[in-house]
Amino acid sequence: LDGHRSPREIHLHAAAAERAIPVDLAAARSHVSDAMRLSASEPHALIAAAAVARASDDLAGSRKHLLQALVVNSELVSFVLPALVSSCEAGDSASPAKRAFAALSEILDKAGDPVPIELAMAELEMGFAKEAAHTRLRRLTETYADRLGVRVGSARQALESGDEKAIRKELESLVGKDVIFAWVAAGRWRCSSCSRVQEQFYWRCPQCRHWGTAQIDAGSARRSGGVRERRQYTRGHAGEVLVASDGLPAPRIPRTDLEEQPEPGSIGRAADWVAGALGSLRRKS
Repeated sequence: LDGHRSPREIHLHAAAAERAIPVDLAAARSHVSDAMRLSASEPHALIAAAAVARASDDLAGSRKHLLQALVVNSELVSFVLPALVSSCEAGDSASPAKRAFAALSEILDKAGDPVPIELAMAELEMGFAKEAAHTRLRRLTETYADRLGVRVGSARQALESGDEKAIRKELESLVGKDVIFAWVAAGRWRCSSCSRVQEQFYWRCPQCRHWGTAQIDAGSARRSGGVRERRQYTRGHAGEVLVASDGLPAPRIPRTDLEEQPEPGSIGRAADWVAGALGSLRRKS
């Protein structure tokens, strides 16, 4: 943390909180507070807040933060599911799995992508209502046949049933010719830097301009990634942060009528800029 405002600051505070939990819970709370103050909707900050609440024996608070994180990014459900079940240990006579299932069902309509949430619900249901879980997976398979996570869940269901016909059908739907995932073998390419996806192989990514980043893509969604995050601040040769103002000439006080003199031309302004930049480098060194 160098005093400059940056999106990375949220993650640094959240990571510091997670590291501090076993040794200094007060420091962990302070870092979580700073992270939440910067952004109350960043999943990393919310999950760190849940971990701090869990360490403070605040199971309800932990559960609340985890569910908020899933509303923002439902794909994190496989990562936070164990912590969510753990936060449901105390309460009524219902098992933690049932309580976690009920908690996920409450946010299902709020999540931007409900499919990962429903897959997690089916996983929990397997422990106390197998037939309902199978019904849920069948519905997801019919509705979201092109989602790899859904197909894997359906395949696991077929394997569990031991039905050779169902197993062969699932295998064919995954790896057979002219099926929904045939493009995986055909060679669809994803940039490992910015996640841009396209059908043609490339040496230089047309989006983030990095070289040699194309990898065979086996993801579940046909979408291109966002623009690669660039450094908000330039770093000098010694690793110090250089901001734009470091290279600017010193501000001038407007002249009064008594001090009226001709303003410098473009060469003079350039000389001032160079002098300011050199002064900045000297200060840094």
